[in-house]
Amino acid sequence: LAAGQGTRLGPVGELIPKPLLYLPGGSLLEYQLQLLKALSVDRVFIVVDHLAKKVEEHLRASGWEDSVTLIRQRKPPGLLGAILSAEDCIAGRFLVLHGDNYFSQVPAYFVTAAEGAEYAFLTDGVASISEAKRLATSGCYLLSPAVFPLLREVLAQGTGDSLVELVHLLLAKERPVEGVPLRGWRRNLNRPRDLLEVSARILGEWDHCFHPASAEPGYNKGGEGSRLNPPCWISPTSRVLNSSLGPH
Repeated sequence: LAAGQGTRLGPVGELIPKPLLYLPGGSLLEYQLQLLKALSVDRVFIVVDHLAKKVEEHLRASGWEDSVTLIRQRKPPGLLGAILSAEDCIAGRFLVLHGDNYFSQVPAYFVTAAEGAEYAFLTDGVASISEAKRLATSGCYLLSPAVFPLLREVLAQGTGDSLVELVHLLLAKERPVEGVPLRGWRRNLNRPRDLLEVSARILGEWDHCFHPASAEPGYNKGGEGSRLNPPCWISPTSRVLNSSLGPH
């Protein structure tokens, strides 16, 4: 899902859609596409709206254009409307990834644990909140095509447009719902600070955090004699002359 407006990013969100925010070695969208590739997902649909043209241009420039299908979000706007927009393309169970989330581990364990489940949600495992909120805390879940009438039911009620309302309805209808605890860590990139902190943590935990293989050549952990403040990521094709990087 890559249709959000990124209002909490401020001026950055007005110019750059959240999925195109740059992490070490690639955009967040490229990170997620590589993650899906690692899961052997054979068909990828991206729901877009805000700055959709930029997402399309980025996919074309990065060589992913032929591997994905773009879907323009239909009304209503919002999360549940974004999922509904993909209805015509869905024939079986499908994995949903929120396009503004970074996951430090490939969720293959989630797909394995959720095998056979009609509805399954990757959870942050916070025990102090309600079951519905616990199941709706992480932006990765498996749904059945039977969810689409339920999405319409939630929207018709007018009580909200979040995953929590959908999970409430699933539980109320006694639908089988599985929760799978998150491994590693994840972060929603809502604000510029989130982007900086996620980038720093990826660099600091490079060997233990998911990143595209194409990002590897730019990683520099510093070392003896290095004038860099490690760790950092520098594009192998970049050239910096008469300049310095880092805190002053």
